Amino acid sequence: MIATANAVREELWLKTSIEGCARCQGDIYQCAEDSPKDIPGNPWFISTLWLVEYAIDQVASQQELQAAIPYLGGCGKNALPSGVLAEQLHPITGSPLGVSPLTWSHSALVWTVFRYTEKGKTFQ
Repeated sequence: MIATANAVREELWLKTSIEGCARCQGDIYQCAEDSPKDIPGNPWFISTLWLVEYAIDQVASQQELQAAIPYLGGCGKNALPSGVLAEQLHPITGSPLGVSPLTWSHSALVWTVFRYTEKGKTFQ
């Protein structure tokens, strides 16, 4: 499991200013024509949050847990002004792509914040 999570992070994490995790290598669903050719696909809120959730489950201290905050903040940064989360994002501009709002993205964020909060309680 650890090796798989590390491989997902290495292979599917976008190294753009938007960051986030693509859902699979070579994913062309909703890819814009101006997307860089060297990325695995567009960043999806759901796959990004799955990776964050896994990381939260693995932490062993409050300090390690704090490392998840920027990833959760990235959801807010990439939400529409109304707070709506799309299905996925343009990898460079961060503009919403696909379905918007996507209930699945919102529920994944709520669940991940819940997991973060619960994990934090174990260090008190």
